[in-house]
Formats: sequence, structure tokens, C-alpha cells
Amino acid sequence: MFAFDFSIITWDLFVILFFLIVIFVYGMKAGRGKMFFGIISAYIAIVLTELFPFTPTIAGALNLKDIYLIKLVLFIVVLAITFLVFSKSSGSSYKSHWFQVFLLSLIFTGIVLGNLIAFILKDIPIEFSPLTISFLASIKARFWWLLASVIVLVFVRKKISSN
Repeated sequence: MFAFDFSIITWDLFVILFFLIVIFVYGMKAGRGKMFFGIISAYIAIVLTELFPFTPTIAGALNLKDIYLIKLVLFIVVLAITFLVFSKSSGSSYKSHWFQVFLLSLIFTGIVLGNLIAFILKDIPIEFSPLTISFLASIKARFWWLLASVIVLVFVRKKISSN
């Protein structure tokens, strides 16, 4: 009989699994159009967070030693604002296939979690599992998540007409 050793799963893998489930359920409820806008919003949040020139100034003004907190808050705020703006302006009439929504949800989760973990790892030495780092937070992993999103978006971009 198959027995799985749950002691090999670290806390960060449980957190990732939780977020994956939450975003997948949200994705199935929201549909393909909103998940598309979520990925575009993640791109915008990544760029603006990485290029934000005032992080050291704000950290000094707030007397913070941990710059990652500013990056985390900025990333989440920009992601939320752009997602809300895009999703409110969309009259999404896409017919969603569950597999497309699953792929978009998975990609969105990978992009967001990978960048959040990478921001944290830059400033504080938290012990994440090697699996988490190699599949989400390393430079290569973040690159592959972003590239995968472009490929997936190309394949799910077509509007399916309802006859």
C-alpha cells in the first residue's frame, strides 16, 4: 500500500499549496479574463517594484532596516490596484475552459509567490526548502514563470464565441 511521509513536507510547501488552492478556486470563480488581467497586473507590479527608486528613502524615513517590507507592500498594493482597475474595465465575455483557468491560476500563483519569496530572501535569511527556491524564487525560476505566462497567454488569448 502507498504511504506518504508527511514529515518531508516543510511549512513553506504547505503555504504554497494553500495559496495555489485559494487562487485556483478564485480563478475558477472569476474566469479566464480576470486571471489574464491578474497576470498582466503581476508583470506591472514586478516592474514597478524593482524599479521603484525611493525604497531606501522610505526605509530611512520609517527607520526600517528591512527593505523587503517596503517591496512586499509596494508589490501587493500595485498588484491589487492594477488588478482592480483592469478587472473593472473589462467586459469579459470569455467562455472559460477549466483547464485554461487552471493554467492561468497556476502561472499567476507562481509569478506572485516567486516574487514575494524572492523579496524576502534578499534581506532576511529564512529557511525555505530547496524545492521552493528552485521552483519559485530563484532568478531562473522567476524567468521561467514569466516566460510560461507569455506562452500560456498566447494559447488562451483567443476569444471563444458563443454561438
